[in-house]
Amino acid sequence: MARSSDTVTYNPEVHKETVKRMEARREEVHARGRRVYEETGKLDPLVDVMKAFRVARNSMVKSKDGYVLKNGIALPILSASDGTGSMADNLKRTFFAMNALETLLDPVRAMGYNTQLASAVAQDVQDRHPVAQESQYETDNRREEQIRLLVPDADGGDPTEDYQFLMAYVMLANQTDLSDFYGLKGYFFLMADQICRERLTREDFLERTGHTLQSATMTTKVIAQALQEKWHFYYLQVGSGGEGGRRNDITRWWEERSMKSRILIVPDPDYLAEAEAALIYVSENLQPKREDFVKFLVEGTKSNKRRTAKEAEMVWEWLIESGIPFGAQAKLRTVLGCELPKPGDVFEHFRHAWPKDHPKASTNAIPTDDAKAPSTTGRKPKPGTIDWAKLK
Repeated sequence: MARSSDTVTYNPEVHKETVKRMEARREEVHARGRRVYEETGKLDPLVDVMKAFRVARNSMVKSKDGYVLKNGIALPILSASDGTGSMADNLKRTFFAMNALETLLDPVRAMGYNTQLASAVAQDVQDRHPVAQESQYETDNRREEQIRLLVPDADGGDPTEDYQFLMAYVMLANQTDLSDFYGLKGYFFLMADQICRERLTREDFLERTGHTLQSATMTTKVIAQALQEKWHFYYLQVGSGGEGGRRNDITRWWEERSMKSRILIVPDPDYLAEAEAALIYVSENLQPKREDFVKFLVEGTKSNKRRTAKEAEMVWEWLIESGIPFGAQAKLRTVLGCELPKPGDVFEHFRHAWPKDHPKASTNAIPTDDAKAPSTTGRKPKPGTIDWAKLK
């Protein structure tokens, strides 16, 4: 069943108070995480991926009639950033833009989703701190606490990074009810400005994550393909390598590794929160129109005084120029062919996919490793359904 606060939603006033306290103490965003690492030699368990799993599960509350789905089915959203050099600042931007992003997600929640957000770091094996870090999926202000526990290295050096470690970790050790139960996909955004290494070995991956690859060696291309089985995986190319927002060799490198139409060039990193919200909006709407998108972005940021109509139109142009596919999630809902569970539905068991009296209720089954309520880090997910023979 859900943790006690899994049905609690995000409170923007709490975030404002957190920022005020940090400013009063002159506390940098990742100071807490660095302090933990310096004192223990390890990351905080909430962001340490070693032998850990991350889960985004439907949150139920016990009632006299069964189990009630309070806020809709779980929609996982993972915001990951390159933690090297100037890219490390994007995690700080993510922290300070939390209120803006949460407000922009209101229309998504109105569709019957319970948004569960997590943050992550992907960097280089040569860095002083772990190459892959990821927080838990949270519905409320615990997200702001956990992003402060991440430890980006913020150093430069070798331009080729090791994003493939985090990509493979998400592929293997992130379990989502959205995919396993309904065949829909979560959102995985990698904010970066470089390419990564071409392949990952089982030995290296085991050493740095405690998890085992299905083959002795796996290419980044295969990992990217596998991710797209269960995630709307996007590479947000920040600044386009300093070329003023144009496609370049980095863009083409990712395109050749199964990421064509999955790369959004974001010339200005201050727009990353809007870029993420924009990608979710155009994916969840079958045929989004320019005027509706502009209204969505302006209205969604009005309370934060962030974006004008002109700026919203600029973000729309980024989507068009990058060739982002519209309606990707909406089409999957159509293929599903039935109504998804909605807030207030009652279930026989807290790990059932379908509520009582639903046409698919007869297909309900309790996952074999979910007979008991999951812990924060989650027990080992059931084996995936990816056909590896199809991924070359």
